[in-house]
Amino acid sequence: MTDGDGIAADELTTEHLVAGPDRRFYAFVIDRLVAWGVCAGEAYAAYALLIRPGRTWAGGAAIVGTVLMVGLISSRLTGLYGLTPGKALVGIRVLSAEDARPIGVPRAILRTLLLGLATIPTLGFGVAALA
Repeated sequence: MTDGDGIAADELTTEHLVAGPDRRFYAFVIDRLVAWGVCAGEAYAAYALLIRPGRTWAGGAAIVGTVLMVGLISSRLTGLYGLTPGKALVGIRVLSAEDARPIGVPRAILRTLLLGLATIPTLGFGVAALA
């Protein structure tokens, strides 16, 4: 019996089971483009509909809410299925080392929170370096 790459199941090693840095990077870039696209679209709408007419706090709250929602949706997808849009496109998943199942929503939220916090000191460049 072989896997999708034609490698016999008894020949699989962690080298075959852990995604390489190139696929991780491409998944990360795709996920960031999707997330930043959603956030940018919402930020423009918040600016046009709320901030420019003078409701600055409401516009800011809408932007923060969108960023949090994007993070929670990403965490839920990662926790329940081990996938995000980028990971699905490049064919990788986030799985637990203990039982090779998706990591669960609480661990995925922590993972997303840590990645988000890593962006603060470097304005996003730190996360690109992590990828």
